[in-house]
Amino acid sequence: MKIGIVGAVNSTMVTLKSLIKHQFDITLVMGFEPINAENVSGLTNMRSVCEDYNLNYVPFVKINDHAELIEQAELDVLFVVGFSQLVCQRIIEAPKLGVVGFHPTDLPKGRGRAPIAWLVANQQDGAANFFVINDIADSGPIFVKQRFAVTALDDATTVEQKILVAIDSALDEWLPQLKQGIWAPVAQEHSQASEYGIRKPEDGLIDWSLPAVQIDRIIKAAAPPHPGAFSFFKKEKMLILSCRLEQTLNIQGIIGRVLKVEQESLLIQTGKGLLWIDRYQCGGDRPKIGEKLGFDSQLEIYHLFQELAAIKQAIGI
Repeated sequence: MKIGIVGAVNSTMVTLKSLIKHQFDITLVMGFEPINAENVSGLTNMRSVCEDYNLNYVPFVKINDHAELIEQAELDVLFVVGFSQLVCQRIIEAPKLGVVGFHPTDLPKGRGRAPIAWLVANQQDGAANFFVINDIADSGPIFVKQRFAVTALDDATTVEQKILVAIDSALDEWLPQLKQGIWAPVAQEHSQASEYGIRKPEDGLIDWSLPAVQIDRIIKAAAPPHPGAFSFFKKEKMLILSCRLEQTLNIQGIIGRVLKVEQESLLIQTGKGLLWIDRYQCGGDRPKIGEKLGFDSQLEIYHLFQELAAIKQAIGI
């Protein structure tokens, strides 16, 4: 059975290694190599593994530009795992059996974009699903599903690790059947379907007037491999990588203000409740007790008017 795989990230790598472990005939590996790698969360190096196992590796930027190459490979099955481009009909029809996709929500719930971030933001349990790719995203019949829990303490980093473990377990269950030529996916219950929309780096901007529990989910959802949540301190961007809720201290302050500093952790007053910021990155000085994160829009507008008045006076208008 001739197998191909297309992808870009850690889930692709785990799938590739599982195919190697189960001794499939992997004749084509296509790795996403974007012009700007910084825009791709969790990008992994597929090329090095292919060199180690003497596998045919082809880099790509737009997968649908390579439809003819995939047709010429005469694959039995093509795995498309771990990147957001939709494959064209030519690629869907190219393998003899079909194209297998992957999605980490409990399908049919949570089809669509940015699944890890949405699972964390909503504290919603997920699943490693391998399914038939068709012309509607994440809607095809499912071969195998391995569920996992998402807890209040999980962030994008820990959920990704749970996904990778679930992928390995799911493939250990299903790949022996595929190797025997068994192709028996089960249709999804489409009436139960829901969909997630696209998320972008700017969605990690923190509004400190929100409740602490909501800010906690925003920060955890934006954690690596995603770009990170952020605020501002002294007009510099402040990247916030981890946090925890404070539920015992009886202290109240002004929204966005630093109330306590313990080692490098900052206790911040939110619109409702307190939040510890444990890991963060900012240029220049670190915030101190009494200093404020974020911008006060009215003050900033006032300062801009002052600066504009000074410029007008200086140029005589």
